[in-house]
Amino acid sequence: MTSALADIRVVDLSSGVAGPMATMLLADFGADVVKIEPPGGDSARVLPGFAVWNRNKRSVVLDQRDPRAAPGWPSFCPEPTCAWSASPAARLPVVNSIPTRCAPSIRV
Repeated sequence: MTSALADIRVVDLSSGVAGPMATMLLADFGADVVKIEPPGGDSARVLPGFAVWNRNKRSVVLDQRDPRAAPGWPSFCPEPTCAWSASPAARLPVVNSIPTRCAPSIRV
């Protein structure tokens, strides 16, 4: 049986609680979610719910502030459907280089 979001790929650039919980639901329904963490890991890893909020996701460490990291996107998440990020992350050079299949206005 195919899951509801089996054809959806999401790049998760969020941290904390709200963003990871939203992408957790997408992953629970079958979306391929790749969580991008900064060097040193997500600061929310110390929170007791971190493992729950980030279940069913793959995780990759990538320096989002380094524009040289942009060519690495296709290797771990080819043609993502959307990019999920907190608003400050949306201004980082690597985030703007994500080649999504959705319109830029749909990036959340």
